[in-house]
Amino acid sequence: KYIFTWLVFDAICHLTLEGSFLYLSTFGRTVNASSGFFAYLWQDYAKADARWGTADSTVVALEILTVLGAGPLAGYCAYLLSKNVFSYHYWVIVLSTAELYGGFMTFAPEWLTGCKGLNGSNWMLMWVYLFFMN
Repeated sequence: KYIFTWLVFDAICHLTLEGSFLYLSTFGRTVNASSGFFAYLWQDYAKADARWGTADSTVVALEILTVLGAGPLAGYCAYLLSKNVFSYHYWVIVLSTAELYGGFMTFAPEWLTGCKGLNGSNWMLMWVYLFFMN
């Protein structure tokens, strides 16, 4: 029951929240130059990681995979789990691996270049936005 709820929540987050970021960060748009509820949400997150405000190509590329791949896959895994289909185990491992890879590739380039875009000076930005939200 908890896993099903988590998978549905994961799918909704990828498709709505991160989908909005993708919309606001492609075809010449940036979060920082946009307005609206989701733009303001991402502008606030960009206080912790500046790359999210400027349509950083690494972040946008990862979000394309996340929104188009991990979001639907999380929903599919929730469906398989609800129907007690054995292949759920395979697909949830694929999803988990993709989630770990995405998290690593989101932050590894920053760590390797001296964390220029990350702001860890504030407890809320560091632990809630950068750690917990990812």
